[in-house]
Amino acid sequence: MQGLEALGDFEAAYPLAVDVAQQQNDYRTWRELADKYREYDQNSQAYLAAWQAAQHLNLEQAYRDFLKLRSQSPLNAQAIHAVYQLTRELDTIQAYLRFMNDFSNTPEAVQALLRVHEIAFQRAKKKHDPEVYDAFVQTFTGAKQIPQVIELAYTSEQASLKAEINGDWYNLLNKFYVDENRERVARRVFNQARDAEKNNKLLAAERKYRLLDEWEAFKDTKAYTEHLDRQERLDYRQRQAKRAKQRAQQIETLRKAVVETVKNQHAALRQEVRLQGKRMEEALLMHNKMLKQQFSALGQQLDATNQRMDRKIGQVYDDMGNALNQVRHQVNAQVGAISNAISAQTAAMQQAAAHANYQQQQLFDKAKEEQRWQSQKNRRCAAELARKGKYGFWSSCP
Repeated sequence: MQGLEALGDFEAAYPLAVDVAQQQNDYRTWRELADKYREYDQNSQAYLAAWQAAQHLNLEQAYRDFLKLRSQSPLNAQAIHAVYQLTRELDTIQAYLRFMNDFSNTPEAVQALLRVHEIAFQRAKKKHDPEVYDAFVQTFTGAKQIPQVIELAYTSEQASLKAEINGDWYNLLNKFYVDENRERVARRVFNQARDAEKNNKLLAAERKYRLLDEWEAFKDTKAYTEHLDRQERLDYRQRQAKRAKQRAQQIETLRKAVVETVKNQHAALRQEVRLQGKRMEEALLMHNKMLKQQFSALGQQLDATNQRMDRKIGQVYDDMGNALNQVRHQVNAQVGAISNAISAQTAAMQQAAAHANYQQQQLFDKAKEEQRWQSQKNRRCAAELARKGKYGFWSSCP
């Protein structure tokens, strides 16, 4: 089998690989076979065997690994459900959150979220603390337990305040102690509600205002009276704001009506302007026609005047042209005489320059000849002087 795989003949090696897998019959072997021979596993024998082996193991890791084989397989839904069943056995918020993160678009993810809400709700009930209930509402905004949680937070804080007001059995018999304590607790609840409202802790603020409004223990306290006064002021401001809004709406309606009236008047004025404009256009056309006739007559007069001026200007140009021609002939004659004189002078100067160059060349040749003769003489004398010193004969050279 390995030899056929090495040669690339996976089709021939597939039956042998199936035999080996059937002998070992474990998830890892069937899984590797289904992945390696994906092309040749036509009837999904290896894939189905891997699924049966994963079910036999019943491990989350095996199901998650099986999901990697084929992304569009119908068995994937069963594998996800199996993972959810194992998550249910753990039954922890962390396990459910991990499942929701990995399989967010499945029906089981909704069930996991509901179970997270239920577990968190049971934990909050064990704490039975208003702040814990508030944290539940803020964390799980869509939980179905929210109305119940809000009510439990109310009853929890009410019970805590009741115990604080009444104290022990001895103090419960002391009416003065209870009244004083009730006033102090009501004042604190009122201040806490206002602080929570300022800090945008709306759940706590609403619960504490509700305690002041609904609990009989606070009805005859000064804090409750201040709360009513404050509520009345707020209601008055809201009514004033509502009236201001209504007035603004009325003003806006009036403004729209005025705008509509102005638009209608503007449309009527535009129509009147169009009629006046049309009349003015007709008058302007008539006026332009008359001006055109007048301009035409003036144009004819100007054309006749221009013709007379053109004739006079032509005569003047002709006279000036004749005079200029005469002057041009005289200037040309004088220029010709000057040019001839300059040519003669230039020829004489060129001849003199040629003669001077000739004489200079003669002198240069003569000097050159004398230099050559002197050079020969010097060489000859040098030779004679050399012989004279050696042989002692006479020489004419000094």
